[in-house]
Amino acid sequence: MNVFSYYYFSFVIFIKKMKKIEILSFFSNKGGKMKIHDGLEESFLHDKSISIDFSKAINNKEKEFLKFLFVEFSLDQDFNKKEILEIPLIKLQHSLGYNDLKPLKKFLDNLLSKKVLYSISDKRKIILTGNFCIFSSYNILFDSVYLSMSKELILSTKEKNLYSLLNINLFVFMREISSYNLYRYLIANASNNPYIEISITSLKEILNSKEKYDRFFDFETKILIKVIDDINIFSNFEVGYVKVKAGEFKNNKVDKIQFTIKSHDSLKKQAILKEDVNKILNLIKDNITDFHSIQKLISKYIFKKGFDYVYKNALLVQNNPTDSFEQSFKKALLLDLSNEFSNKKFIEVINIHDIYSNTLFIQLILSAEMKRLELNTELQTLFDTRLFYRTSLLKDGHILEEDFGTFKLYVHYNRKTESIIRVSILKPIGHKDVADKK
Repeated sequence: MNVFSYYYFSFVIFIKKMKKIEILSFFSNKGGKMKIHDGLEESFLHDKSISIDFSKAINNKEKEFLKFLFVEFSLDQDFNKKEILEIPLIKLQHSLGYNDLKPLKKFLDNLLSKKVLYSISDKRKIILTGNFCIFSSYNILFDSVYLSMSKELILSTKEKNLYSLLNINLFVFMREISSYNLYRYLIANASNNPYIEISITSLKEILNSKEKYDRFFDFETKILIKVIDDINIFSNFEVGYVKVKAGEFKNNKVDKIQFTIKSHDSLKKQAILKEDVNKILNLIKDNITDFHSIQKLISKYIFKKGFDYVYKNALLVQNNPTDSFEQSFKKALLLDLSNEFSNKKFIEVINIHDIYSNTLFIQLILSAEMKRLELNTELQTLFDTRLFYRTSLLKDGHILEEDFGTFKLYVHYNRKTESIIRVSILKPIGHKDVADKK
């Protein structure tokens, strides 16, 4: 072996050792304890493939029993407190449909022999693999069944450990075992791209259905749709898909599926955005003709500047009408005219000092006074911006203050002494106040 070869192979061995050390160090903390039991972050599973299965196929009754454990005994609470679960014998028999002890024992024996198998791989090789049982033993004493639950299953109900990150509960609850495989594959790749393309061949491998259903229609209706439903029902994600054909002709075969994946959090944000857009549209609906473009404009500025920014400018233009409302609205959003108007003079129209034992009375008085002064638009604004609700949350001594560009609200709540309620509106053109007269 020449000198170059020697150093080359030495370098390769060094790199392999360093990689191994890197992986081991990730799973170890300062005390030498393996991190798989605690301290793991969700990011560890990014860009990794997860596979979970049972060592032996489980039947429907066994799967229902596992669901029974998760639901009836609230794993988050009971399993964290104790490792042995006591189940009334009659309840368990009723749940499984057994009237005799003998079939129940056979059922538990069969389930006891089945383990959960898992493996975690990166793009090159398996980096972690293992197995665990659901429960390690059982005892039937008089009218109770005692299950010694596995440590791994108990850990799956806690946070920041390997077994919680594996989402064992999803694996149990999803109706199709293959659903979990696709779920994990999509999650692993979603961080890089919300649009994930998978060939039909690869998809069938992921779903363990390589030899099933040559026709795509059969594969779609009998496997794919059920799997997608599973993910959407039981996980925190919403998955959709479109079929990609191998060409532009109508009769071409589907050779790929493009999946889209969104978290329920993002869907919730979308729902809130839609609600906020509708509030502003409702405020200015009588003055606009091109709803579609204004809707897009509102969405754009809410995303960039926030709801309050858009609402205040919409309110400003609404209360100062011009020949071209839509142009004025666009200008107001672009230049933030509501902020410019905030430097203008206001006149105080409500100034109340009184004792209120409850913030509910502040809401009632404020609402009644604004209606009396025909400040209906302003009152609606308080509702739309959730400020009216926030008045009910005021604690003793707290102050709520907001400038909407065309009017201001000030509330100082004191439970045992005088509270203050003030509303000021932008001074109308031509209005003379005391300062002007001087």
